[in-house]
Amino acid sequence: SPDVRRTRVNEAISRGRERRAAAAAAAEEEEGPSGLSALLCCCLPGGTGNALLSEVAMTASAMRGPPPLELLPGYANESGSGRDPPTSGWLEVVNKSERDGEVIAVLAGANVVELLRCKVGSLLLLDEALRNGVMEDQTVVSAEIGPSVDTLEVALFTKPRLPTADAVRSGVVRDNFAEVTAYTCRCAGRNVLLKYKRGA
Repeated sequence: SPDVRRTRVNEAISRGRERRAAAAAAAEEEEGPSGLSALLCCCLPGGTGNALLSEVAMTASAMRGPPPLELLPGYANESGSGRDPPTSGWLEVVNKSERDGEVIAVLAGANVVELLRCKVGSLLLLDEALRNGVMEDQTVVSAEIGPSVDTLEVALFTKPRLPTADAVRSGVVRDNFAEVTAYTCRCAGRNVLLKYKRGA
């Protein structure tokens, strides 16, 4: 009868849909994760994809913070001397090394340690800030900290692998130093003065 034939056709259609759904599920299980994760897992060896995704996430988190301070040559006042500094809100770094010609570099900001831990994404930002922070001996740089920063992180780069400040500023600046040491200090309502005085 027509009703019996209609019922059998509907059952066949339903079975066909179930088979297609089962085949699609099996294919998806064989293919593994989708999107960027799948691309990284297929293209990169054992766990590298997940490590890179973690690195990208960490970099994104670090980049959401304020950028490093803009270090400029000179003391933290309008007269350009060490007298009469502002009452608060400034960082001043002096390279008073007794080693003739010793070059150092300084990177300062609210989250520079987190930025330095990132291997991707932050290189251009850090290099630009570090070029401003490269210091020959007996020179001074300073920067306005800003009212939103309560705790300041300062990274001091020492033992340059190249002989001059201009050479150190070339390429990836942080790779041109053998050592980096990080310091943390409370800066709300005050100035921060750092003097590098390593002897010969």
